[in-house]
Amino acid sequence: MTQIKVLVLHGDEAVRNRVISHLQDLGAFDTRHFARGSDARGACRGFHPDIVIVDTSVLDVATVELIERLRPSVPQQRLVLTSATSASSYTGHAGLLRHEPDAVLWSPFSRWEFQQAVQDQVAALGEISRAS
Repeated sequence: MTQIKVLVLHGDEAVRNRVISHLQDLGAFDTRHFARGSDARGACRGFHPDIVIVDTSVLDVATVELIERLRPSVPQQRLVLTSATSASSYTGHAGLLRHEPDAVLWSPFSRWEFQQAVQDQVAALGEISRAS
């Protein structure tokens, strides 16, 4: 199986590093991480992530445009949102997206919750590829 590509967008460097650490604990992922979508735009040329993990704090127009630009290259792409906001605030942020997220994690989330969400997305990718 090819290495799963993951894009992480989170404005808080400590949390972003924790997310990367949790991914490393799960195994080998080809991971790129940035503070904002605008930071990732040029660096993601040729990088087609299977899973995008984005915090609602960076869910602005540039980030949404990046997600939408990357999605056609990986139609089965999975989207995981993390959010420290209330459900009503989350709804406003998520409303920017054309596609519903495949998972939402409310901060603070545990290592186990995060890893379970990622493993669920990896399993879904496998199910999608077997069905194709």
